[in-house]
Amino acid sequence: MFLYKKNSNFAYISGHYCLKTRNIIPVMKGRTEIVICLGSSCFSRGNRKCLQIIEKYLKENNLEEKYFFRGSRCFNICEKGPILKIGDTIFEGVKPGEVAGILKRSLR
Repeated sequence: MFLYKKNSNFAYISGHYCLKTRNIIPVMKGRTEIVICLGSSCFSRGNRKCLQIIEKYLKENNLEEKYFFRGSRCFNICEKGPILKIGDTIFEGVKPGEVAGILKRSLR
């Protein structure tokens, strides 16, 4: 199954979110990277909802041009997941209810 949300960088393919290949092209120069783990453990423990919250936050706050948001395969620290990385900072055990606060504190 392949589904994608209009104006989103992610597609839903066979039970997993992945980057849409045509949207990988944006230049990252001067943009802080936000990376969410889309490995099966993190995804099933909350990053599925976190993904939607982050996309919505960036759009509502007009931050899509300032930050580069993408999904990543496993960070290999599954026991500490769900994982969210903003710039050089890794957030462990992220719950969907905490995401907006993390973004508000981290994205200035």
